[in-house]
Amino acid sequence: MLSFLGIIVCLTLVKGDNLLFSDEKYFSNVKQLTFGGDHSFPDFSDDGRQLVFSANGGPYGIGCDQVFRLNLDDHNEKPARLSPGFGVATRPKFWPNTKDVVFQSNFDKTSYPSDFIATATCPLSTCRPSNQQKNTTIANLCKSPTWDIFKDQNIFRVTKYGNIVQQYTNNTVYAGDAWGKKDNQMIYYSANDDNGINVYTANIKLLSTPSLITHQGINYFGGIAKDSDDRRIVYHGYRPSTAADKANLLQSLSYNLIPASRMDIYTSEFDGNDPQIVKVVQGYISHDPVFANSNGNKIVFASNYNRSMAESLFLYNINYNDGSSGDEMKGLQSLSTMQGSIATKYAAISNDFNKIVFASNRNSTNSNEFQLFIADFNVTGSSPDPFDGGHFAVASRLAQKTMLDPRNSDSKDATNEQCWQNQPVASQYDGILHYPGEKRLKNIKQLTFGGQNAEGYFSRDNKRLTIQATGNKMYGTGCDQIYQIDLCKDPAKTLPHKMSTGLGACTCSFIYPDGKQSLYAATFKAVKIGGSTTADSTCPMKQCSDANPALTTDQTLNQLCNTSYTWDIFPDYDIYLVNEYGIITQQLTNSPGYDAEGVISPDGTMIAFTSMRNGDLDIYIMDLQGKNVRQITNVTGYDGGAFFSPDSKRLIFRASRPKPGPELEKYQQLLKYNLVEPISMELFVINVDGTNMKQITNLTAANWAPYYYSDNKRIIFSSDFAATAGFGAFDLYMINDDGTGLERITWDNGQFDSFPMFNYDGTKLVWGSSRNGSEYDLNLFIADWVDSDATQSSSTLSSTATVPSTIQTSSITLTPGSSNTPSSGVVTTSGPSTTGVTHNGGQSTPSTTHTSSAPSPIFVNFSVFLILIFKALF
Repeated sequence: MLSFLGIIVCLTLVKGDNLLFSDEKYFSNVKQLTFGGDHSFPDFSDDGRQLVFSANGGPYGIGCDQVFRLNLDDHNEKPARLSPGFGVATRPKFWPNTKDVVFQSNFDKTSYPSDFIATATCPLSTCRPSNQQKNTTIANLCKSPTWDIFKDQNIFRVTKYGNIVQQYTNNTVYAGDAWGKKDNQMIYYSANDDNGINVYTANIKLLSTPSLITHQGINYFGGIAKDSDDRRIVYHGYRPSTAADKANLLQSLSYNLIPASRMDIYTSEFDGNDPQIVKVVQGYISHDPVFANSNGNKIVFASNYNRSMAESLFLYNINYNDGSSGDEMKGLQSLSTMQGSIATKYAAISNDFNKIVFASNRNSTNSNEFQLFIADFNVTGSSPDPFDGGHFAVASRLAQKTMLDPRNSDSKDATNEQCWQNQPVASQYDGILHYPGEKRLKNIKQLTFGGQNAEGYFSRDNKRLTIQATGNKMYGTGCDQIYQIDLCKDPAKTLPHKMSTGLGACTCSFIYPDGKQSLYAATFKAVKIGGSTTADSTCPMKQCSDANPALTTDQTLNQLCNTSYTWDIFPDYDIYLVNEYGIITQQLTNSPGYDAEGVISPDGTMIAFTSMRNGDLDIYIMDLQGKNVRQITNVTGYDGGAFFSPDSKRLIFRASRPKPGPELEKYQQLLKYNLVEPISMELFVINVDGTNMKQITNLTAANWAPYYYSDNKRIIFSSDFAATAGFGAFDLYMINDDGTGLERITWDNGQFDSFPMFNYDGTKLVWGSSRNGSEYDLNLFIADWVDSDATQSSSTLSSTATVPSTIQTSSITLTPGSSNTPSSGVVTTSGPSTTGVTHNGGQSTPSTTHTSSAPSPIFVNFSVFLILIFKALF
């Protein structure tokens, strides 16, 4: 059950289950947030509704820290990974006044193993036994308590989705412990220098000229925190006083170690003036302090004060009296329990000082694994009654003994009625989300709200979607990354969880039958990371991009790009397997050339994908472990976008079939540049053993994104064969897999509709559409699927739509009512001119502020549809 549930927030209020102890008079209402793995360095968002932290081991599936975000408003939501998911990433902090996060990581200096597994990229501890056996100096250093201080760490800032927006340092040595000032101008951090590790500050626009904050001399300083008004900072540090201790520190640093048998707490002004040491705990191991009140004179930290064991860490509070007497320290108070072998460390305090999060091994079967807990906190006296700083009635909290541990709970996340995707909405035929004629669709709801979002595919329980999305304004990326969406939660109130690394381009994700693992294709291993890494800068360059210098030297490429509409087939794509947190556990393909477009058979035994390993773009099948690869198609042309039939016996796919002569010559010439021209594509079916391939459309157009319905017979797909606004206007159609019964599904004339997928019950349809979007938006929508004989006769082809005689159309007429298809490329529709959507009561409901119900012109933006159509490939 632990691996199934992972780590979730849990509502717990107990003494009897070892969450709250009788000597913890400043805590109340303790709740366990995580279960399994080892956790550290929590930090609250400004509004106290989100938490970031570091974690490794357990369900995370990686042996070194990664950075995660936790939604404190929803106890059923798993943590979302923000760091790339390889190398080490730790000590996260929210950037002030934003949902951005800064952390330190060495992912940009990490060597990629040939067959990529994320945990193999973790830096190794200097004090590992094999090192001590080989090196007596290391063995001697490791006899005393030490901390690993992994070199080559730099400071990165990511969006709320985990995509990198800025790299603040580019060192070949350690940099970390970063904080940002509220003015969004200054950053504070620790970094290696000739005298050890010291605290620096820099203007974020002048990062090459940082200023030293801490003392001159041979030191180690880290664990920086600031007060709420940006007046003072607090940090831990070690200042050796003897020549031998100084030499020991420098020698330890040369082996990437910090001697940690003594660590003191310091405070100073932001400019480093007036440094003060917390004398009462001087000489012990005290670390990671945070301010505990708005005045900046109360500090919470972990310490082994009055204990001989380095592992005996507890939380303390001290009142620093910043008065005329200078550095007087008074009022040392123990906050966490000292009972038994329980240790507590790494505190974070909310901005209103009423909540505290800490890491503790209480309620754990492994004393070396620390879970995160949240509690009401009253060390400042600011919490409301009846919790008043330790004088509340102990009996009232001891009486609460029920622990809702998700590992032992049989409760469901949500009933079908409570699940957001099943709640009815008022969008029926509103001309914004739902258009007249779309009688197969009901209760249409919008899933994404900006950027370019595509290829939403269901999990086996139909409760989650995996998607690919991009957009600098929305996601902070210029090429696709992979995310997952919980369909039982209002998407306007929750964030998608990033599953990919945030580097390079990604495409074509699919969730495994177990509901935890998934696959996707990515180019991140080919990324050359420089000194100013952003997610956008790691996107592969397109051959026909104006930024490609080859266009000026290669006349053949220049001519192809100027005379063709092309898609890039990036040769660096490979397919990876990830766990439920997006940590890569296996590289499934590792051959030269393009490997992507992976999907899993309904019986859970096969992966179909497209590969160029044999010189042409063909479809292959392998098992779920990436073994037993066999080629399925072997006809010249681009075969891709395959999906299995519900019985797992056939594949539906799209393909180009260039004719011998100029067509074939151009196809082969483009392929040499890893390009294709996707103007003409038809749909084919084939048995999974490679036999009985049949063409089922002959629409002489761009037909793609086919997907089988649950009846094992009908196929939904996207096509522009009857385009209502010239190039770029696509609609969804349905057809039998014998080529009969063509039926139009979407009727938002002049828009782009593609990437349809049914859920496994055949009751829901997800697809991408430009409806209700701004100029460059492509969003995902979900609808109830209406499958009855009454709807099948409602849409038949009109005389204005040309359909080849090989396609049966007796049950179809395209009669758009008040809409028509003018030859000028201008489309009239019956939809209102507004595109706003309001959210009311957890449901997505269209705005009723319509300026007119009369047809209004829509001009199809050619560049928009180039973007949207490009996503149809990937």
